[in-house]
Amino acid sequence: MLWFSAVFTAGIVTVVFYGLQYIVEQKMGVELRHSGKWITDLTVILTLIITFAGTLAVGVVRLPQLGMARYLLTAVLLCGLAVLTVTDYKKQTVPNKIILLLLLLWTAIVGIALIVDVAAGFELLCRALGGGLISGLIFLLCYLFSRGQMGAGDVKLAFVMGLYLTGERIIGAIFYGTVLCCVYSIMQLLRKKLTLKNGVPMTPFLYLGTLITLLIQ
Repeated sequence: MLWFSAVFTAGIVTVVFYGLQYIVEQKMGVELRHSGKWITDLTVILTLIITFAGTLAVGVVRLPQLGMARYLLTAVLLCGLAVLTVTDYKKQTVPNKIILLLLLLWTAIVGIALIVDVAAGFELLCRALGGGLISGLIFLLCYLFSRGQMGAGDVKLAFVMGLYLTGERIIGAIFYGTVLCCVYSIMQLLRKKLTLKNGVPMTPFLYLGTLITLLIQ
């Protein structure tokens, strides 16, 4: 039953990711580098594989600990982060509509959790709001002092990530994501593919940091 739930959820997340990727490019006006060829685009395929494998692994490892409500939140977040990873990597943009969709889905899931079990739902709500405040404040400060190197979309995304991951895991996601981003930036600087004036898309590293945190914490 555990494996079935994990595989089924990972499959649904993968299909939704593909659908959202199409909507982002065709309906939201975010024209990706290989316009019209997003299905065979290497970045999309790689992100899809990571999304399926990551959602499956989290389900197998953490589903008993997380419970169904928090696992659904996790699956929704991973799907949204996967879409935003592609748009941020290719076009350095984090669409507000995807962030709003994530916020609406979080509200719906937490609302259902409150109806099913008021005490557990209220505890989840408090933890989520705490996580959102922590991550939102951290990224807001980074945004204010980054001199344009960080976008406002990253601040909004960090707040929503905090709601999904709660205060228990958002710090880990930010930490691992920042470490990976620093390693990547240093490597690109050494290869002279990047200068100190260039911005680096943060969403892909936050996505990987989230996966790492969910699997080990």
